[in-house]
Amino acid sequence: MTGNRASFGQAGAVAPLVTYLTTSDLEVHRSTSVALFQLSKDPWNCVTMHQNGVVPHLLRLIGAFGGGGGEEYSGIPT
Repeated sequence: MTGNRASFGQAGAVAPLVTYLTTSDLEVHRSTSVALFQLSKDPWNCVTMHQNGVVPHLLRLIGAFGGGGGEEYSGIPT
């Protein structure tokens, strides 16, 4: 399974996924986060994600910059 993750990275598929985190669509955020999580199991994909600015997006999604605890993204009712 790790080979597939590396192949996605080598094919240039990781960086474009980061841009999906700029949308306001919560379903896109969920799907993209799951995909990035799986792809992050390859260390080089983590480097690519970081170079493409994933950290601020993920911090925003978990509520680090807006008060809340990210409940609206986790599916937990508030």
